[in-house]
Amino acid sequence: MSTYEETIHEPQEEPLVYHINDAPIKDSESWEQSDGTIGFSLHPYLAQGASYITTKKVNSTSTAASLIPKSEVFELQVPSYVVEPETLLVEWADLWNELQQYNFSTVLEAQQFQQSFLKRVSFLFREKLKPALQNLQDQINEGKKNLQPSLNTLWEVASAWKCAEALYLSSPEEPTLAFGIMDWVNSYDPQPSIKDGMEIMTYEVPHQHPEFWSYVFKTALRGLFEQTVSCLDSSSLILESASLKSCIPEIIDIIQAAPHKQKRTHSKFDFEKHWRRWRARVLGMRETVFADEGLNTHYRENLDLLLRVLSGDQDVLRSLSNHWQEYFGALCYLYDPVGCDDVNGASILYEIATAPETGYLPDVTLEFECVCSYLCKKKPLEAVQHAFLLDLGFSVHLTDLLTKSGYLENFVTSKFPVTLREHLILEFGNAVLQSTGNWKVAYSYWKYVPNFGPQRIKESISHVEIKSQDDVQSALQFCAELDLEDERKSILSHWAQLLVQKGEYGEACLHMNKAEDVISLNRLNWNLFEKLLDSKKPLDSLDSTMLHLMSSPMECPAVLATMLAPLATLNQYFSLRENGQISQAISSLVAILKADGLPKKYFFPLLSELSSFISYLFEDEENRVKLMSLNDTYDCIASLEDHRSDDDFDKPQVITLRKQLAHITARLFLLK
Repeated sequence: MSTYEETIHEPQEEPLVYHINDAPIKDSESWEQSDGTIGFSLHPYLAQGASYITTKKVNSTSTAASLIPKSEVFELQVPSYVVEPETLLVEWADLWNELQQYNFSTVLEAQQFQQSFLKRVSFLFREKLKPALQNLQDQINEGKKNLQPSLNTLWEVASAWKCAEALYLSSPEEPTLAFGIMDWVNSYDPQPSIKDGMEIMTYEVPHQHPEFWSYVFKTALRGLFEQTVSCLDSSSLILESASLKSCIPEIIDIIQAAPHKQKRTHSKFDFEKHWRRWRARVLGMRETVFADEGLNTHYRENLDLLLRVLSGDQDVLRSLSNHWQEYFGALCYLYDPVGCDDVNGASILYEIATAPETGYLPDVTLEFECVCSYLCKKKPLEAVQHAFLLDLGFSVHLTDLLTKSGYLENFVTSKFPVTLREHLILEFGNAVLQSTGNWKVAYSYWKYVPNFGPQRIKESISHVEIKSQDDVQSALQFCAELDLEDERKSILSHWAQLLVQKGEYGEACLHMNKAEDVISLNRLNWNLFEKLLDSKKPLDSLDSTMLHLMSSPMECPAVLATMLAPLATLNQYFSLRENGQISQAISSLVAILKADGLPKKYFFPLLSELSSFISYLFEDEENRVKLMSLNDTYDCIASLEDHRSDDDFDKPQVITLRKQLAHITARLFLLK
């Protein structure tokens, strides 16, 4: 039987390492002779591991440092995915870009502004979740039940994000974290509901409703003091006795004077002074209630319990709470809001809330609870580890915000030469590409990872799916930011080919010219030339941009104008011929024949066009011969001589044409 031992290390130092002694591997004698064993290394936050054979047997005193890997057997990696709708990813990417471009100052005077800025950005990220959650809920209501896990995960992300924001990104103007923590608890588990309160308040005698006092206690426990006051004020309790008529208004006045209601108007010093004075008033009122003999036992006990809640009595808060989050929030808000002025103070109250004797322990089988638990314990690295398992997108933004706020150091290992933040960004980009194919979102994150991010963009940007001009501009912007010149040209060429398929030849030519893709531009030019030559009429169906480029060469880039010249001239020739402008048409045709770089396969078809004009001239030589200039005849004869070696040169039609040209040349020369 194999024995199993575990060596645990701090995540900041080494991965978790597991060793198996006497592993039943019998295929390798050298392995048995070296007295080795199998080891499995699990990284603390990447959900990655590697198994290897060591050269030394492990005992209870062995450490990972004494194990020398002999050979790696396999690697294990849990695939990452994203549950966020694509619209949410796009909105997050826009906010991400703005956040990364902000220049975080280390100057002490700028720290307060920086913290407020981070809190605001975090809030905007969370706000983007609301329409996504509603959209998922609407789809589920329409019958798409398979989206329920995604909805649950996003809801947990929103709640965990709010928890992190309350603890680590509090505004400097707030005198305590208690306000944000209680807001988080109330959003996590909204109790009591307004519907329950309306039911109680519309009861015939509100304070006789079976749930009246439970509702009052819960509103006070949750810091919902306005609802507490409303219940007491509308309860008709003051009609029951003279004692209640005097003490109920006093309790209402005490609750309305709570410093929590003026939370944004006090400095920490003023808040502490105000809170201690207010708490003393609550305790004094409790003594008054005890001393009032006019109160019957039922009312005295319930009012005393309410005042104990307001005074932060631990036993009462614990007994009225339903889970550790609620008890933790009540301790922060009512027991010691002054001590809960930073995450250190909050972590102390968390330890009280989750002590074994309380019975309130986080459910370690739920990643959401683990994230919130470690955040409350001021263990952000472990929180990120579980955030990664909850949702990759959340872990990226949580890590980024905690790093920028100074609560999370750059965690680096020798095996993974990037920081924790950078690794998660790279993983998130991969997951976005695999899940949605949205390369713009992935690249928006990758470009902020030095070396590795730009390299991944460089390797993949030439192969991304381009569907529109906006996609082209986005890709070109990434290339410009990262100085990817070759990739820029590749994108322009690829988009140009798509434009050709759509028949947008003008824009295609412009993009090919920008990409310096001479080969593709030349191919397109001669394909259109052949199409035009076969049709024997102007290509009026060409797009307006292409027609403009052909008709206005002075407005074109020089290279593009030169390459389009034969096509533009041929198109002009057919237009002139249709309009009966014979002399100009002949000149255009001759200009093409003598053009440098004219492919041989087009030369003799063009000669056939010229032959028809020559025949036309001979029909009325006396009057028509002057339609062809002497220079044009010289150019034609010279072009024919350049093709003397071609097989078609000695065909009867070509021989006849040569004789006709010689005759016309002689006649024009005599006329001159």
